[in-house]
Amino acid sequence: MNKQTQNLLILIKENPDLPIVPIVDCELLNPDYSNMMGVWGKSVVDEYYLCEEQYYLKSNDFEELVVDYIDNNFDNMQSPELIELLAEIEVNNYEWTKAIIVYIGY
Repeated sequence: MNKQTQNLLILIKENPDLPIVPIVDCELLNPDYSNMMGVWGKSVVDEYYLCEEQYYLKSNDFEELVVDYIDNNFDNMQSPELIELLAEIEVNNYEWTKAIIVYIGY
């Protein structure tokens, strides 16, 4: 059993109630085939948020979502520190789902 599989099994044992969410490397996707073989990549416990068929991982995308929220909801007349704080609170309130994230590569 390889290191990636061992790590996944440990995370499952430590977090039996969490869903397992595969994240597939887009290079694996090929419309000419009905199935593709991938390999287990790293596994982590993280939170994800789905919005309009796009997923975001809290560990990777939180700051991007904060910037997007600021761009769409505030004008430049307010304090930058207050704007960022309010945006972070709002993004934290998104419907984040804690899960075991498994990267699938090739």
